[in-house]
Amino acid sequence: MAEQEQILNLVKVTRERLRKGELKAGEIAFSPFTKPELLPPNATPVDIATWTVVSRVLLNLDETMTKS
Repeated sequence: MAEQEQILNLVKVTRERLRKGELKAGEIAFSPFTKPELLPPNATPVDIATWTVVSRVLLNLDETMTKS
């Protein structure tokens, strides 16, 4: 449960930082490989950037990197 709370807090903090302009949503969310037609129709750049940050954090956890 503590991990879930930490992830939800990361979502909240990241959204706040993106909305304040501390982070640039376009630089985080999009690349030359982005295919706009595959993105959810109602997703905003802030939404996409937020979940990109969360995904990067989760994929870099030791638990994700090792089998044991």
